[in-house]
Amino acid sequence: MVNPTAWGVHILPLERQGRKRASKEYSMRRLTRHLAAGAALVLLLSCGACAAVDKTQPTDGPKSSQQQPSGPISVVASTNSWGSLAQQIGGKHVSVTSIMDSPTTSAHGYQPSQADQTSLSKAEVVVINGSGYDDWAGQGLAKGALTIRADELAQANQGGDPHLWFSAQARTAMADTLASSFSRIRPDWKDDFAGALKSWNTKEKALEDSMRTFASQQQGRTYAATESVADYLMQELGFTDKTPQSYSQLVKAGQPVTSEALGDFQMLMDSQELELLVVNSQETGDAANVISGKAGRHGIALVSVSEQMPGGINSLNQWISTLMKSIQDAAKQEPQTNGGPSNQGQQDPLAPSNQGQQDPLAPSGQPGPNPTDGSNQGQQDPGR
Repeated sequence: MVNPTAWGVHILPLERQGRKRASKEYSMRRLTRHLAAGAALVLLLSCGACAAVDKTQPTDGPKSSQQQPSGPISVVASTNSWGSLAQQIGGKHVSVTSIMDSPTTSAHGYQPSQADQTSLSKAEVVVINGSGYDDWAGQGLAKGALTIRADELAQANQGGDPHLWFSAQARTAMADTLASSFSRIRPDWKDDFAGALKSWNTKEKALEDSMRTFASQQQGRTYAATESVADYLMQELGFTDKTPQSYSQLVKAGQPVTSEALGDFQMLMDSQELELLVVNSQETGDAANVISGKAGRHGIALVSVSEQMPGGINSLNQWISTLMKSIQDAAKQEPQTNGGPSNQGQQDPLAPSNQGQQDPLAPSGQPGPNPTDGSNQGQQDPGR
């Protein structure tokens, strides 16, 4: 029989070998359980992190595109004066529709058409004058549409002159608000809007500097108006309003002008304290025609102003500048003595040559005095 120890081999008893194998197997089972538990914990933590990211990050796709619309901003303005300003600030990034866009359109009692209402209902931005001038423009708007009101920005007095586009303060406030509003709606184009606002401010500053220079030379100059269409402009140009209160209060209230109010206007012209008469070309009537005729016979210069921007004018700045030139030219006319020669045939420098053209306010087939013409031919003097 071979002795194992002779070969250097030590054989453990069978009992000790079994215990050693059992210990190894137990250690392996413990290690496997620990590794499995660790893997499960890692998987659980990673799933939780994924869920957290899902809740905080916006998703791509149609929902994101709805929150950030693209393309030109749809803008609807009640008047072409504010619509023009919106176009200047927005440039190619806006699509502007002006509802009242003709000097032949009267704002008083205006009723929007079905097409007007449709445009308003689809607009992203609606530009409103306010002060009772265009209350209809704030009705039937789309949910989420942004409204910009000149009366609120200019802090205009309730019941005051509603022709706010002739106010430098209102124009500046509106330009600033249009630029900031457009930038919020289309932030990718905010640099373009800021550049357009800077360019507009440069033109507006030049205009206001010219107005201040002119105003400094008009101390003591007077005017009256058949309707308060250009009161802001006239006051900024240094003129003092002499319109009789008895007359102006009736006109603002939309009431018929009484003979007493007309008599007060007559006394003003007889006093030779009035140098210039402003006429609203869109609001003609018997009283306005009578006053214009009397002013012409007293040698008082006439300036005709429309409420809506006339054709051929490209911007609000240009319109104000053109009107200022017209007022300057009228103010240079030498006043004539009471009962002096009529000013028939004198042309308002604002009006283009339009001899033979039809007055859009006259009845069909009957030529009438052109509302942008300073002539008073055909007007009846009640004193005759």
